[in-house]
Amino acid sequence: MVGNNGRIEAVSSIYVATMPQGKARTNQTQARGRDEFVLSNQGRDFASYLGKLRQMPAVRQEKVDFCRKQIENGTYQVDAQKLAKQIIDNFIFY
Repeated sequence: MVGNNGRIEAVSSIYVATMPQGKARTNQTQARGRDEFVLSNQGRDFASYLGKLRQMPAVRQEKVDFCRKQIENGTYQVDAQKLAKQIIDNFIFY
């Protein structure tokens, strides 16, 4: 631990000494000599969705081919209202 005239070590030792037993997981895993990894429900859901996403093709070729033919034929049209709505609906404000 970083030395700061003993203050950080003192605070740390007080914190560890007053911590409830159930929360001292780091000390328990060190005593067993191995690390432990627990994934939350949200993490499991995310991993599941990510796996499904990875199974999907990166490019929907049939959609690309359809749009390409329309562009080549001069029949491709963009609905400006629909495009503007999608941009606004999907815009992320930071």
